[in-house]
Amino acid sequence: MGVNRLEEAEEYLKRVMRTDKEGVYLVPNGKGNVYHVNLKENTCTCPDHQYRRTECKHLIAAKIKDAEIKKEVFEILSRNPGMRIIGNNSLVNNDADTRRWHLYENMILGRL
Repeated sequence: MGVNRLEEAEEYLKRVMRTDKEGVYLVPNGKGNVYHVNLKENTCTCPDHQYRRTECKHLIAAKIKDAEIKKEVFEILSRNPGMRIIGNNSLVNNDADTRRWHLYENMILGRL
């Protein structure tokens, strides 16, 4: 990973958006394109990654963002021992929160 890619990834970091799928991020490039990054598959839809199979700046930015989110969740859980994670890394306090989350999730997914 060259210095230039890391520096470019830091610029993209401000625009990385998490999706509802774990490990999947959207990274706009500032020119109107939005690339899909899948951390589990270590892939990006940008031409750089598609053709060269290199670790592109979008993939690096999504990995940094993912690490930041995990660190933040860990810190929240450390300060709030009654909380736990369900669904797509959603934090809940108790069984009522859990029931509300599952109801919401089912409504979003069209199961209700």
